[in-house]
Amino acid sequence: MAPRKRLTKKEIKHDPVIERTLQGWRYLTRHRNRAISVGMAVIALVVVVWGVSAYRASRKAEADTDFGRALLMLQTGERAKAVELLTEISAGRGGTNPGKRAAYYLAHIKFEDRDFAAARSLFDEFRRHRGIDDPFLKASAAKGVADCDAELGKLAEAGDGYLAVADRFGEVPVARDCLYLAGLALSKTADKARAIGALERLIEKYPEYGRIGDARILLGELQAQQRMLGLSS
Repeated sequence: MAPRKRLTKKEIKHDPVIERTLQGWRYLTRHRNRAISVGMAVIALVVVVWGVSAYRASRKAEADTDFGRALLMLQTGERAKAVELLTEISAGRGGTNPGKRAAYYLAHIKFEDRDFAAARSLFDEFRRHRGIDDPFLKASAAKGVADCDAELGKLAEAGDGYLAVADRFGEVPVARDCLYLAGLALSKTADKARAIGALERLIEKYPEYGRIGDARILLGELQAQQRMLGLSS
């Protein structure tokens, strides 16, 4: 067997494998600091993401606890303290689910206190939250806005609001209330035709509605008024 030929310095210098190895080594040497910086940045990012997640989880747990305390206060008659805590949760942790629900409960309290402007603002804030998936709560909050408009004397706006709830949340029980209330609100405006339409829709779609008798009476009165207007014109 012939002895293996030794590579000359010139051949070693131009050997492609050795050249690629040397090039890689030189690249790593030149960019070592950058590689270290990138690595540290990745580690820092992971730490920050973990920290934010932990912080959010902690905030949510605190909000859940405080919201539960506020509801307990309402049940035990500590209304003023409950309102104070619900206000704090709604204002400071509005992005959490308890914060959103705190606004809903506050809206009802403000409505009971006849602070209709504040109640309307809170109901409106709650119904616009994208994180609320419960259709009953969404419908109830939208109805709350219309209720406030009715109490503030904005009967046309209230009628529009009630009809919007009935159109959007037809399967939710509050929808039938909204049809009746739309007829009631609009009956006190110049838009009698829409009031009649809302009541006719209620009677046709929900014949078992608890206030169907009142709805029939109101509908009859409105239809009689329309006939009289037709005869006099």
